[in-house]
Amino acid sequence: MLFLKRFFLFYLVLTLFLPVKIFAEAATDISTGNLEGKRAAMEDVNKVCWLGAGATIIGFGVAMIWKSSEPDPAEFVGKSPEYIRAYTESYNSRVKKEQIIYSSLGCAGTLLVVGMIVLISNAASDVESDCMRIDNCFDGCFESTEETEGCLNSGGGCSDGSGSSCADGS
Repeated sequence: MLFLKRFFLFYLVLTLFLPVKIFAEAATDISTGNLEGKRAAMEDVNKVCWLGAGATIIGFGVAMIWKSSEPDPAEFVGKSPEYIRAYTESYNSRVKKEQIIYSSLGCAGTLLVVGMIVLISNAASDVESDCMRIDNCFDGCFESTEETEGCLNSGGGCSDGSGSSCADGS
């Protein structure tokens, strides 16, 4: 009878311990698969390529739709199904995330450069038009210093205060 009690106790301990150990190993496989999948995805994505693709602005849309790489099947040899599933899911999500990040940086860089070019060209045309007004004042007003001062003080309107225009020669 003592033997049966010990056997039952040993059986009960094994029954409770083994599933916990199996679940712990599965959780370890899942977390390991997640970490290794993310690491491999960050190495596999060509960051410069997606930066350049985002610079075309169309590449940003492509990055959101298309997945550029697949996990290497050699990584799955001898691994559990939970590890493979976790690795593949984390790999695919990280590839997509990296593509979107670098293509959006390329898109933002392009928009920034284009915006700066537009601002600089607008500023240059404003400066050029101001210079043309001042040049016209000096061309028509060089005879009288009062009229020249009137041209400069009026902001390039070429008026000497009496209603006559220096640029018209009156």
